[in-house]
Amino acid sequence: NGVNVVVTNNSWGSHEPSRLLRDAIAAEGARDILFVSSAGNDGRSLDVVPTFPAADHLDNMIVVAALDRSGRLASFSNYSTGLVDIAAPGVALPS
Repeated sequence: NGVNVVVTNNSWGSHEPSRLLRDAIAAEGARDILFVSSAGNDGRSLDVVPTFPAADHLDNMIVVAALDRSGRLASFSNYSTGLVDIAAPGVALPS
């Protein structure tokens, strides 16, 4: 329909993996669409307690953790040394 989607922003998740969702994200990658995913808001390691889709971490994904106003990992943010790509401000943002 003439729409040129290059990136999607996805701030949601589940503790249940979904093959259908994983396949849909991979299909986006095949069309050169970047899938940006929240790391999740459980304050846990994705390596121990996976949150999806972040824990799927496909080639076309960027997984983002949240930082507090001091630039430290927010207390609620999920984290991982291998699955999280970047952290961004996520606490008390100005409106």
